[in-house]
Amino acid sequence: EIDSLPDTYASTLAGAGYSTEPLPTKEEPNPPYLPSGLAFDSGDWTLLGPTAPSQSPAPVHFEQLSSRSVFLVALRIPKTGNVSSLDYLKSLNDFRPAWIPTEKDGQSTPTLPVGGLHRAGVIPNPETPQFPDGTQWALIRRAILISRDGALHSSPLVESIQVRTYLAVGTKQSTQALVEFVLSPRALFDGAPPVIAQHGTEFRFPRFLSHQQDPFENGFYSLQSPANEPSPIQLDCLSCHSGWGIHGVNSRSEFFRPRGVEPPHLYPSGQNEIVQGALRAKARRADWILLDALWNLNAPP
Repeated sequence: EIDSLPDTYASTLAGAGYSTEPLPTKEEPNPPYLPSGLAFDSGDWTLLGPTAPSQSPAPVHFEQLSSRSVFLVALRIPKTGNVSSLDYLKSLNDFRPAWIPTEKDGQSTPTLPVGGLHRAGVIPNPETPQFPDGTQWALIRRAILISRDGALHSSPLVESIQVRTYLAVGTKQSTQALVEFVLSPRALFDGAPPVIAQHGTEFRFPRFLSHQQDPFENGFYSLQSPANEPSPIQLDCLSCHSGWGIHGVNSRSEFFRPRGVEPPHLYPSGQNEIVQGALRAKARRADWILLDALWNLNAPP
């Protein structure tokens, strides 16, 4: 039954009419766009494997949401570039030294997100190979559901899609076009395209990692409005992903983790490896162990 649920990405791509590429204009500098190919049935996108066994390629997203979803991280380097995705990943993984020493305890630099801290006295090497302009990074979240027999299963339900397109990768900063789509249960049940762009007043989840900040008290919503309508909200990806080019890809830069001697290698993978790793990680969590025990306790003999 879980496998027969609708593929919410495919139905949105077919019926919503979104542009498949970012087409910024003066009037609309960040229009919604939904890339094709995120079903990974073509060679345009390269899926990245988990940064550790039985883990996720996006460990912070995965852990902060209690491992309730499978997260897929994908890379697409434009065909107009002089390097393929696989060649770029190899050059990135082979590059040494990945970190260089610093005497400063903390600061913002082009290789770190705004407000980022140096860890263990090192910063990312500014000479690290960079991907070309037009490179896209996508984060796809798919729901993990529980079957009738109490087993964990990955589902076709795409809960969200986030895409960052690097319009320009300069020597000191990057210009990114950001887009996020979130599953609307109402649209799904109504038969409409179910994955809706977080755009204008359509924001449903204005912030990831809110750190106990109330969106109403901090001005995300205008309490002075008689209708209490949402005020304009910007996607908050750059709070954590503003590092210059590859340094804003936190699967490698380990912005939220103590840095090791070498950064995690980014390597191509298949969906099955990623899904199975996520399911194993979820099965080890205390919340699932407790729920599974209660389930089996009440199961009929």
